[in-house]
Amino acid sequence: MNYKKYFETMSICFGVGLLSLLVSSFILTVLNYFDLVTGNIFTILKLLIPFLSLLIAGILLGRKSKSKGWLEGLKLSLGFIVLFTLIQLFFLEDPFRLTNVLYDAILMMITIFGSMLGINMKTNQK
Repeated sequence: MNYKKYFETMSICFGVGLLSLLVSSFILTVLNYFDLVTGNIFTILKLLIPFLSLLIAGILLGRKSKSKGWLEGLKLSLGFIVLFTLIQLFFLEDPFRLTNVLYDAILMMITIFGSMLGINMKTNQK
């Protein structure tokens, strides 16, 4: 196994997920600032942005993986969860609430699903 290539692939997928999360969050913040998106739509988009970003990162990782998409998605999601937990530790008063743990579990399942979907998309194109 070529560890350099594996680390490069994992880093690219992590970067794509993080970049798409940051860019879409910035766009949503600007839209909210100018009152173009408010209320329930803002709340729904605020929840959907991380889901879609990690789904895209999982699909990308699955397309680059050879097998065991669920395991690759688990590794990628654990990286994101560690990052999100560190951010929550520094910026929230109570970072280990049940809602945060459930949100992280949903993010993990979505990333795993995305990488399994990416593996299947790759095999169907041949």
